[in-house]
Amino acid sequence: MKNTYLIFITLLITSLTSCFDDKGNYDYENPEENVIGNIENDYHLISFKDSLVIVPELEGINENENTTYLWTIYSSGSTKESEAITQEKRLGIRSKVLSEERNLNFKINLSTGTYRINYEVKDGITGLTSLASTYLTVNTEFTKGFYILKETSEGNSEIDIYTSENSLLENLISNVSGTTLEGSPLTFGLWPRFSYLDTTSGDLDTKNFLLPITKKGKLAMIRTEDFKQIRNLEEMFYKGVDPGKPIFAYANAENYNVVTSSGYFSNGQVANVGIVSSGYFGRVSTLPEEPSNYEFSQFACLYGKGALLYDNLHHRFIESDFVIGNLHLISDQDAQYKANNIEDELVYIGGGSLSNKDYAFAIFNKKNSQQKRVYSFGQIDLTKYTNTIDDIVDIPLNSAMTQANIFACSKKYAKLIYYVSNNKIYVYKFISRTEKELTFEGLPQDEEITYLENIYSSVSEDVKFHHLIVGTYKDGNYSIYMYNTLGGLPLDGPQKIIKGKGKVVKLQYLNSGIDNHENKRFDNMYSLQY
Repeated sequence: MKNTYLIFITLLITSLTSCFDDKGNYDYENPEENVIGNIENDYHLISFKDSLVIVPELEGINENENTTYLWTIYSSGSTKESEAITQEKRLGIRSKVLSEERNLNFKINLSTGTYRINYEVKDGITGLTSLASTYLTVNTEFTKGFYILKETSEGNSEIDIYTSENSLLENLISNVSGTTLEGSPLTFGLWPRFSYLDTTSGDLDTKNFLLPITKKGKLAMIRTEDFKQIRNLEEMFYKGVDPGKPIFAYANAENYNVVTSSGYFSNGQVANVGIVSSGYFGRVSTLPEEPSNYEFSQFACLYGKGALLYDNLHHRFIESDFVIGNLHLISDQDAQYKANNIEDELVYIGGGSLSNKDYAFAIFNKKNSQQKRVYSFGQIDLTKYTNTIDDIVDIPLNSAMTQANIFACSKKYAKLIYYVSNNKIYVYKFISRTEKELTFEGLPQDEEITYLENIYSSVSEDVKFHHLIVGTYKDGNYSIYMYNTLGGLPLDGPQKIIKGKGKVVKLQYLNSGIDNHENKRFDNMYSLQY
């Protein structure tokens, strides 16, 4: 058994270090006798700011002038070893030496990603080698935190970030590019780990991107690592394709999508499978049934693993799938409530999950009335794309929802609709059909509410949160109040308060230290809810 273990370790280290000079002696001692301690399982640090400092404890190892030490690093892209080869090629690192000192003090100067670090110690008397390893996750100050899309005093679009270190970095677009994005903000997309062709290096690369869109039809594809604009709207499409005017961009469970006045485009990366591409768009999605043309509303939400969309041209709901961006009509055959030929005016779509079952709401201004009408969607069947409308409710005229101008919904734990009416926040409990004005401790009454959203994450303990977020505006400045929730309702005072210049329009959250699939479990964090 001992010999088998030593052979396994020897083969493992040989495979990890095959592309740099062999400095190791691969006769390994029994780890029960020799122990390398005081090395954490993983480290999370900021590039060009932090240093990785490790002082190992060596037990049972003879240290003298003949003892050798070797720290090596190779990029794994994530803790999934299947991605290692792609990431190593992208970063130009197969495996390289960090240090030949006993202790490690390495100034981080790496691209964002996850790296494996190996430590080898050759005993000064026996000549046998012991091994330890850890993971290093590298971010920049731009790659983890809350991104804030805001309107400037000149009516243009800018982005701030509230970092994981609880500091606010302001006006990142203009600080990097020299100018803001023309036009007031319309919406804000996020593509985690998007594969694209870097025209500067000529290599395929994979990075996180923000996609602010303005009411003047401007779109910027901004790399979060350094906030450089990599492409504008026209540069995102193959030559000869009319991009039209952007409406929204989003990522679903498997793919990346952009919706414009020219159609619904999906580039077929199938992200979680690890397929890489140039990142350009060209194929417009069509409907298999007639009429096959459409004009999508700006209101949509993640639903199932795809999205719930609304066609303004034919006044109907449409669903997209999650693999290659196919579109599906929702049939009214044998359905209690119709999803087509709707006469009312859509003002909001939002969705969430309750007991691991997706749901969605669509809110309309009822035709020839001041009433609001709410469509409720139940669990989707990903194989049939059938009509899942399970209820339609006409809200009473005396409800505050009648005058509401901002909407949100609970993403988890309860089927709730939040809305702002006369600068007050209300909740509509859909199951009980009751309305209640909410009280937010510490929320000033003299600030105009411009943003309302429920955001949560449960992917890991270090990024676990569930906030009801209120954005306000006063005297050219915004304030963002993040409240913890209980049963979907605000709990105590704000857990965070962020203040900056401008008017907040939308937030996104990203943690580049976790892989693509995990980022996409930030349910509706980067959804289509405007």
